[in-house]
Amino acid sequence: FRKARGVDTGVVGEEHKRKSIGQQKTFGEDVTNAATIIEAMMRLSQDVFSDLRSGSYVGARTVSITVRFYDFQTISSAHTAKQPYTYSRQIEQESVRLLLPFLDTRRNPANKSVRLIGVRLEKLE
Repeated sequence: FRKARGVDTGVVGEEHKRKSIGQQKTFGEDVTNAATIIEAMMRLSQDVFSDLRSGSYVGARTVSITVRFYDFQTISSAHTAKQPYTYSRQIEQESVRLLLPFLDTRRNPANKSVRLIGVRLEKLE
């Protein structure tokens, strides 16, 4: 039974398990400086890893990022690994690897400035 504030909610079954953990950052102004965006992504990745560990998970198999440009176009990219990501550094590296194409002409040919970035861990273990 799940309880909310000590009151039975009537839901029968296992306790709800999180399917993903993520965070995002909206910049105070639109950003084109790649170093600033990468640094923010690394901090987000560290924070999400801390959330993962505080939730008693040992790792996640999927790292997903979101990039929103100044014109509100929003694009996501993800990678699922055969083995779970279990270290903060692995998640940082994968999120930055997924981010880099959005900072050059591969996924951002018009060199749009970035308004928001996010990172999410999925397939938690």
